[in-house]
Amino acid sequence: MDESSVKEIARLSAQAGSVRIIPVIETSIRQEGIPFAAVPKPDGAMELKGLKAEFDLWRTAPERITGTAKVGTLISFVDLVNRHKNDGSALFGAINTPSPSFTAVIDYHSLDHAPRFGKHRIVYDFPVSPEWQAWQAFNAKPMSQGEWAAFVEEHIADLSAPYDAERSEYERLFQTTIAVPSDLIQLSRGMQIAVESRVKDIRVLQSGEAEILYEEVHKDSTGNKLIVPGLFVINIPLFVGGETTRIITRLRYRRQDSRIVWFYQLYRADLVVRMRLQSDFEAVGDQTGLPIFEGSPEA
Repeated sequence: MDESSVKEIARLSAQAGSVRIIPVIETSIRQEGIPFAAVPKPDGAMELKGLKAEFDLWRTAPERITGTAKVGTLISFVDLVNRHKNDGSALFGAINTPSPSFTAVIDYHSLDHAPRFGKHRIVYDFPVSPEWQAWQAFNAKPMSQGEWAAFVEEHIADLSAPYDAERSEYERLFQTTIAVPSDLIQLSRGMQIAVESRVKDIRVLQSGEAEILYEEVHKDSTGNKLIVPGLFVINIPLFVGGETTRIITRLRYRRQDSRIVWFYQLYRADLVVRMRLQSDFEAVGDQTGLPIFEGSPEA
């Protein structure tokens, strides 16, 4: 090693010994003594290098809570929000969407307009119940007589007797009767018996119901009559673990040659879902004591 190399090594060693830790005060982020190192460069100038990452390695706890917790029920959402909420926390509800959700931002911006990170969140994505999935899947979908009878039998537990107020309002609105569950059971069993029969006649009764007369395939007899109500009520949870919701449903049919095609229509289903979500959102606000806002928080 020549003499010039030795001198250069000596010079660099001297510079290395001049590294200094400098606390920088930054009032805009309300912290003092943020550590930086003043490191000499080969040209003799000093370079500031942050030491936060090095200090974080030695923390016994995180500097702040970050991340998104996802819960499976509305009750868990309320409980977890109550566990972590503080004075600046806020709730956001994405209601007008096919995939509704509630989001709690625990470290939301303070009431005194001081910004916060907004990185600690709790989210509840409403899981659609199997019952609601089934009724939505077949809504307004034509079914044969046998298919409709089987569908009623399979989902008989979802049917509900109408309330007096529902009967008064919707029977007058649609000029027909609302069935009780036993009416639909009797209807479905009658259709199962007549599944291979031809339709002889359909008459609309004064009550608004339909009277269907069947003609047996191998007989000339008039067959059995089936009385068809125009409306019925289902009472099901729209979301897993949620409260049940009542939905007025229209029972419809079309004659195709000597057969009948059946279908039902959920009356104002979108409005019913929105009202359910609004009710749940207001209840969450009451149970947590936090302000609620329809929409989504800043990304």
